[in-house]
Amino acid sequence: MVTFGTKPAIVSDALIDVLKSLEAAKQQPQPLFLPGERVRLTSGAFTGVEGIYQMSDGENRAMVLIEVLSRPVQMQVAPGNLSKTS
Repeated sequence: MVTFGTKPAIVSDALIDVLKSLEAAKQQPQPLFLPGERVRLTSGAFTGVEGIYQMSDGENRAMVLIEVLSRPVQMQVAPGNLSKTS
């Protein structure tokens, strides 16, 4: 609430509409990767291995499905250790 002293300020409907449109225009941050997207590990023992991004596992980890010995294996990696494949 905006006041001048103890009296409420009069705000035009146009200003309220502008403020509402600015609030509606705010966007949520876009995720780095989408489920099902192909990614490449960029560090660690599996550097260069491609996998399929599964989901975020909290703020510091991502679940990636890779193939090891012809079997799918889920592993947790830091999102900073992934890149999108072309």
